Amino acid sequence: MNDDGAHDFLATCDDCGSAYAATLTDDGDVLPLGARNGCQCGGTSFSRVSEDDLTDASDA
Repeated sequence: MNDDGAHDFLATCDDCGSAYAATLTDDGDVLPLGARNGCQCGGTSFSRVSEDDLTDASDA
């Protein structure tokens, strides 16, 4: 949990799909934890993974 009470969440790189634990910045941007300079592929854009995405993947 962050100082503001927000929970960390799962996010994926928009370029390669690698998954990271992430948090939101004060500006609302997704920031991967432990990869503050971006993904190992060079990507710097990340999307939050919803619970529905996880449920759909496990049904496949």
